[in-house]
Amino acid sequence: EIQNKVFDLFCELDASDEQLEFPTLFASGRDGWAVKELDDTPGDITPLLDAMVDFVPPPPGSKKRKIFDLSGLSPSVNILLVVILLTSIVRSLDAASITFKVQNLTGIGEGKKWVGYLSMFAAAGGVIAGFTLGKLADKVRTVPLMVPVLLASGIFVAWQGAAHSMIMLCAARFLTFCVAGGVEPILYAKLSRVVDPEKRGSVFGLSVTAMMAGSALGSAGNGILTKLAEVNGVFYITGLCYFVMIPVVYITMTSVNRAAPHSVVNK
Repeated sequence: EIQNKVFDLFCELDASDEQLEFPTLFASGRDGWAVKELDDTPGDITPLLDAMVDFVPPPPGSKKRKIFDLSGLSPSVNILLVVILLTSIVRSLDAASITFKVQNLTGIGEGKKWVGYLSMFAAAGGVIAGFTLGKLADKVRTVPLMVPVLLASGIFVAWQGAAHSMIMLCAARFLTFCVAGGVEPILYAKLSRVVDPEKRGSVFGLSVTAMMAGSALGSAGNGILTKLAEVNGVFYITGLCYFVMIPVVYITMTSVNRAAPHSVVNK
């Protein structure tokens, strides 16, 4: 009877056909149960909660958020992730060859000591690059900063292949990391400007994945290059790859600037 009266009230209020198809539940607030049919056995209020989910619309402007939902990544972010992958491949191409280069210059016995020194010089160069180029990345546009970094990196990597003494090799290795070590901070600075703040953690996680995948591919490429071009040739080819990355970065960063909001175009 009550259900019929509610239906008649809706009709008097000129309710639409959709509104007239309202769900009906029978419940007891005192006893804490709800059922869809009077013949159902009372249990709990689960039927009421299910009906709220099924029939009550969400507030305007709200949307369901999914964990690890990266479907809405902008083209700018995707482009930058690809560039991070490519630069990581190039940076890893010569990594395994430095030990063989040292052995060619000093022999196996002395080589063990010099490899440690080279690692120290490389780390020192990376410290300088991270600090100086990271600071510059906040003030200088990406392309004008990346082009000289890639150019200098290619020159210094090729110099390692041409080095005929350990002093020269240490100097070239140090200078390589002084510039190449700043590639990631520059790209991450650019990435931070174009990524949605709500997805920043996920995107930076993807950037690390891209960097590690590039390292793995670069290491595999090192084995192939060593077999084809020998040790010195690996450094020359790696230097050439840095040069090739210059137009790649120019083109991709131009695309990023076109796709990014106006506020980040000049950064």
